[in-house]
Amino acid sequence: MSNYKRIHWFGVTFTGVRMIVGAFTVLYVLGKGFSLSDIILVKGWQIAFLIIIDLPVAKYADQGHQKLVVGMGIAFAAAWLVTTTVSDSFIYLIIAESFNAISLALFNGAFTALLVNVGNKEGVKTKNILSQFASHQYLAMVIGIAVGFLVAEDTTDPLIWWLAGTLAGLISLLFLTLVSSEQGRSPKHNEIRSMKKDLKLILFYAKTNAVPIILSAIVYHYLVQFWQASLSENLNSASFVSAIFVGCLLAQSAAGSLSSKLTKYREPIVNLSIGCAILISLWGMFILDRMTIVIFPIILAFFWIRLLSIAQGIWLQEKIPSDLRASASALLGTISRIIVVILSAPIAAVVTNVNIGIIYTGLGFALLLGLILNLFIPKMLIFLTNKNA
Repeated sequence: MSNYKRIHWFGVTFTGVRMIVGAFTVLYVLGKGFSLSDIILVKGWQIAFLIIIDLPVAKYADQGHQKLVVGMGIAFAAAWLVTTTVSDSFIYLIIAESFNAISLALFNGAFTALLVNVGNKEGVKTKNILSQFASHQYLAMVIGIAVGFLVAEDTTDPLIWWLAGTLAGLISLLFLTLVSSEQGRSPKHNEIRSMKKDLKLILFYAKTNAVPIILSAIVYHYLVQFWQASLSENLNSASFVSAIFVGCLLAQSAAGSLSSKLTKYREPIVNLSIGCAILISLWGMFILDRMTIVIFPIILAFFWIRLLSIAQGIWLQEKIPSDLRASASALLGTISRIIVVILSAPIAAVVTNVNIGIIYTGLGFALLLGLILNLFIPKMLIFLTNKNA
């Protein structure tokens, strides 16, 4: 098996292992005696911690340490799973989610960079690398959820947490042992640049992709958070919610398969077309709120949003130098998280007084408006870059 294939399947397997507990995370923590307020505080800490560490970690990965960073990211996921299992106080919960934040920071950007760098070196096109991984990733999530449901006796069963933690630790060891350290670096990988210069270079290469990636990440975040609020009471049971969740994951897998075929079209056409489809899907969630058929716009919204983000990720990774790939993912992820934090308070205040579908429709309009404005942003960035050069 080639080095690229090893990395691909290690990543797919790890994603599936994380999802063994994915359907039970909140319920498990609540079952241990923690409150919903505790969970919200911990998740807020996780986001803040991620914002602080994401860019420095990505910078280190891009300096030739992508394999090590990815392997440690998987190891910290094992630490998160095991620590959550034994958590019996708020401080242990904070420690567990700190491990989770470190795992996400280490794994996310560095893994994509490593996968693309090695795949390109072995002659695989970037669009095929990211498209195939996205498709297999979401199928692995479905399998992980199925394993969790089969193994767990109830939502508070610690067995699945021990199982996932053990498997993640094993994957980390095998990854660090079996994956070659070669990562297809660029000719300038030995150059030590300042963070400021890195950021300027990233903005230059990502001038047409930054806005769509950031906006789709923000809309996706709120869709994941609140989609269940659109379900009627007869659909709001564990079995129906799980079935719809699986449908959303399969839709995102399909988006991964389709994304590589979009790169032959011009970016603005793809952006505006998908932006309109996202708006229609989110508006459909508002119109059909609490009706049985609302499940269709929910699944379509996940499909279109993920299609936009994967296609934009392909375009970005195709043109950015290999020694900036992890940093680019980290920068755009950090910006989207900061915006989510800023929006959290006003959205939390509004959601208690208006239909959640209005918020979705507003997010859809904001995304489409941002995609329209993005037609002019690249020229502005070029002007500012030349001015500060």
